[in-house]
Amino acid sequence: MSFSDNLKDERLKFGLYAGFFGIISSLIIYLIDFKLNLEWYTGVINLIGTFSLVAFGTIKRRRQTGGYMSYGSAMVSCLNIYLVATIISLLFYNLLTGVIDPDLQEIMKKGTLEKMEKTFTSFNMPQDQIDQAMADIEAQDYSPSILNFFKQLLSALAMGLVFSLIMAIFLRKEKPIFE
Repeated sequence: MSFSDNLKDERLKFGLYAGFFGIISSLIIYLIDFKLNLEWYTGVINLIGTFSLVAFGTIKRRRQTGGYMSYGSAMVSCLNIYLVATIISLLFYNLLTGVIDPDLQEIMKKGTLEKMEKTFTSFNMPQDQIDQAMADIEAQDYSPSILNFFKQLLSALAMGLVFSLIMAIFLRKEKPIFE
């Protein structure tokens, strides 16, 4: 299969679209205020955008293959699109935080510590447990590295697998037994 044939495959095409959606949303957040990455609604917006593109890509793939798609094929299609999008988004994010603006790592660490301390305090956690949890968060390595990239990728793929399993239920279309 040549590169131009691969581009005709809706999974790759929509994976690229979703990856570029991730890049554009990261750039917008970077230009407005990078601490927005710590807000729950930012994650929800990104998930809705990404998984909408995953669903559209799977539907287009189903149309390419005659209008029918088994559960397994739908799940694999969703996961393939999500994998391409995740790799593109993570590569850009690591480029942004490691090369373009390395200070973002410290901003994210401080923001995470502030948010977690507020959360722990709101749950009335004892101060010694808060201090221990804060020390654990402080010790985490936020720097972009190959190891951290693969940790982020595995974490994202685990979430993508769960969503793909669920989305495939709605995106499958079995061939009728009797025609």
